[in-house]
Amino acid sequence: MQALHADTSVQRTDRHAKMMDLHKAETDKIRAVLNDDQRSKFDAMTAKRQERMHEPHGDQDVPPPPPPAQ
Repeated sequence: MQALHADTSVQRTDRHAKMMDLHKAETDKIRAVLNDDQRSKFDAMTAKRQERMHEPHGDQDVPPPPPPAQ
């Protein structure tokens, strides 16, 4: 995924789609080795991470700090 992220020869939308495919494949591999209880916990953790990713960040309305005094 790091190599794909650094590859600037690929269009951003294509790179994003490939990253999503890699992430889904990775998630599927992880879920395949978990038992039912672990899979349930993993799914809950994944959902919580998705929620946090889509929340607005608290520092968006904070103005930048003033430049350092000279």
